[in-house]
Amino acid sequence: MGEAEVGKSTGNGDNLHWKTVGSPNRWTIVVWDCAGVKFREFAPRGLVAFLADLIAGKLKVFPGVFFKPTPRFIPVVPEVRGKPSAAKRKSK
Repeated sequence: MGEAEVGKSTGNGDNLHWKTVGSPNRWTIVVWDCAGVKFREFAPRGLVAFLADLIAGKLKVFPGVFFKPTPRFIPVVPEVRGKPSAAKRKSK
């Protein structure tokens, strides 16, 4: 069994890890609560799905005040060298 860290601290010392057992599509996400020295393991899912469920409130992992106010997704459009992004063109 192995582990690979995928995320650091939530301000309270928690860390996110993959539990690297078997094929990558079967890896589970483990949250290490440093304060309580506890490990919580979550069913196999991609990291994006885990984070989406976490932000949507479907998973209770961190203190309730962690996501207050509710997070918003603000897309960033990268610029192509020499050309302004679509967002900048619209704002002119």
